Amino acid sequence: MKSSNQITPKKSIKSEIDFTEGEKIFTKDSFCDKKAVARYINELMIKKNLILASEVYKRAGISKQTWSHIFSEQTCPTQENARRLVIGLKCTLPEAEQLLAYCGMCFVPGNHIDDCFKACIQHEIFNMVDVQLYMSGQWKTAFAA
Repeated sequence: MKSSNQITPKKSIKSEIDFTEGEKIFTKDSFCDKKAVARYINELMIKKNLILASEVYKRAGISKQTWSHIFSEQTCPTQENARRLVIGLKCTLPEAEQLLAYCGMCFVPGNHIDDCFKACIQHEIFNMVDVQLYMSGQWKTAFAA
């Protein structure tokens, strides 16, 4: 017999994991503050003098539609898109951590992808093609001076 406060996995669509606790269902948006995400993106764009939204979403490698849904508070970015926004917005490490926190996420120590994104931020690599080279290990030749 299950306890009423036990969280059990529920079948989900598209690799999302939904957890049920009694009547509550937790999804990826449960821990995301959509308004804070949109507000913080706007603050970063102003702070960094990024006037064109297209400059940000193209550098991030996300679609105009995805950008629009995030910026208009309709949806929270996926983990991949949150990381991409960090690159598109040319975030510092503290800014990146704050943006991820608003998305209900964080960099996980020891996670290869997170470690690569953090290294790219620290080396000011703000182009997704270069980030992908860095993650694949080809960055040594691509960035050799």
